[in-house]
Amino acid sequence: MVYVGVLSWLLGIDLELIHQSLEFHFKGKQKPIDQNFQAVKSAYDWAVENLEKKDPYVARKMNGTKDCILTDGNTAAALGAIYGGMQFTAWYPITPATSLAESLIEYMPQYRVDPETGRNTYAIVQSEDELAAIGMAIGAGWGGLRAMTSTSGPGLSLMAEYIGLAYYAEVPVVIWDVQRSDPAPACPRAPRRAT
Repeated sequence: MVYVGVLSWLLGIDLELIHQSLEFHFKGKQKPIDQNFQAVKSAYDWAVENLEKKDPYVARKMNGTKDCILTDGNTAAALGAIYGGMQFTAWYPITPATSLAESLIEYMPQYRVDPETGRNTYAIVQSEDELAAIGMAIGAGWGGLRAMTSTSGPGLSLMAEYIGLAYYAEVPVVIWDVQRSDPAPACPRAPRRAT
């Protein structure tokens, strides 16, 4: 937040926009909004008194994205699943696939509720592990629902046997494999020194 405050001064960013961003991010949780904004404001005030701007760079409001949709891949995938008629999702939290399921949780109540009865026309289940997630999705597909799950490389490896079952039994299921930028979930170990 100190960085944001100093950068706001350097680039001429209105602090009200920063405050609005904090309100959006913390969704009405006043204490973290106030604490973070106070850090931003303190850093901004420090920059005003202690730094001299020598470059010509400023950030300006633009309408370059007017009438455009700005989104990330997982949100787009979730919306695609919703518009494709997805009825059931089972998932287990795993980076970077978690935000796909979280986007489903955010948007399904807006787009998949029966207008006459007010009942949900979908189910989203957070399972205890990747095996349960794919098992539930395949079971739902076997039962006739449009079913899906989302995971990443290590989770997909754990799902391999169930995926084989779905393949041989011809059970329809969608599996979103959200790629990581590295091959493993953990950091590599530091090399040991020879003694």
